[in-house]
Amino acid sequence: MARVATLIKQQEARYQTFVVLAGDFVSPSVIGTTKIDAKRVNGRHMVDMLNKVGVDLVVFGNHEFDIPEKDLQERINESQFAWLSSDVLHKNIDGTVSPFYRTRPDSVVFPTSFLLTSKNQQFTNGMVNATIQSNQPPWVVYQDQLASVKKAYQQVKRQPNIVVAVTHLSLDEDKKITSKMKHIRLIMGGYEHQHNYVTIRKSTIA
Repeated sequence: MARVATLIKQQEARYQTFVVLAGDFVSPSVIGTTKIDAKRVNGRHMVDMLNKVGVDLVVFGNHEFDIPEKDLQERINESQFAWLSSDVLHKNIDGTVSPFYRTRPDSVVFPTSFLLTSKNQQFTNGMVNATIQSNQPPWVVYQDQLASVKKAYQQVKRQPNIVVAVTHLSLDEDKKITSKMKHIRLIMGGYEHQHNYVTIRKSTIA
């Protein structure tokens, strides 16, 4: 994370920089399985580091759901960055379904689309998201990926200069979205365990 912080500082010295993270950061981790005061860390160390390096926006990966619901809510409450979730919802104890949200220090519902605007309002980036439908505890509901991305895109398409998908999907799933959503020119993926750079017509998956 020190290297990430250095890279961010280098970029910020030259450009306005938005830092996004495409999932799988609270788990898995050997450190996350350790205990402090008889309680598992479960990603607390990662949220602390991400707060310090200056992350702007994160999305769910499937491994965010490795840890208990109560612990994930604590990690969300500790975070100082924004969350985006276009297709993953929370199943409440009464059976109803609603967006995930931060409960402390203030109540913030996770949006299905997001706008990142430059400091001088010179340009705006629209953000949409999809997460692989894996690792599903009873309190998580996955919606249709493509339908959710299309709906989120409709919410922001008229405002930003560019719409970017921050996904946690397989490369094949990213390709499907690219083939169906030609106006999304960049997909930044976080699921594959290797670097990919794929161009399909005028769109790029990285």
